Amino acid sequence: MVSMQMSSGFCSNWDLLEENLLPVEVVDRGLQVLDNGCTNLRRLLVINASELGLLTLAEECLTLQELELHKCNDNVLRRIAACENLQILKLVRTIDGLYSSLVSDIGLTILAQGCKRLVKLELSGCEGSFDGIKAIGQCCLMLEELTIFDHRMEDGWLAALSYCENLKTLKFLSCKRIDWNPSPDEYFGFCPTLKRLHLQKCQLRNKKSMRALFRSED
Repeated sequence: MVSMQMSSGFCSNWDLLEENLLPVEVVDRGLQVLDNGCTNLRRLLVINASELGLLTLAEECLTLQELELHKCNDNVLRRIAACENLQILKLVRTIDGLYSSLVSDIGLTILAQGCKRLVKLELSGCEGSFDGIKAIGQCCLMLEELTIFDHRMEDGWLAALSYCENLKTLKFLSCKRIDWNPSPDEYFGFCPTLKRLHLQKCQLRNKKSMRALFRSED
């Protein structure tokens, strides 16, 4: 584990931090060493891995249950879907000023079709729409907790939550918006098992958005 502490005046050019991330090739070599020596690995956090590195991880570490993946994209998720025993997953697409990548409906659908045993899922800075969340709800039948952090979802995505039929906890963290233009009422179902709704540092001034959110929890 490496820790780096910086004062607020350390650097005004965040590109310097991007340049100091380990290259993909180095991360992949590290994952290969890890896979060879820790086949019983259950929990991992990784930044800037490639498809090849994560495919090796999925093939060798069959007991992996919890993964936090930073700077990921749709192509990387094609391989993470091979982690069939994964139960807890956190996807961090972007951190403002440090790095950014792309996670869209394509990646979310691939993920849903591969990681069907997910119990907890956190999407941080991810893009997508109704279709991506619907795929997760339809395929990840064991999903009990969904966390949405600073999302970039398209309008109308909120109605897809009704497909998460076993969802018990729904969290919104630091979301500048929930769903500014929700789907018409006839497209909304509800989450029958939901017990906890958590809102933290979110903008809740849009009445349509809030009405749609609470309608899905009826």
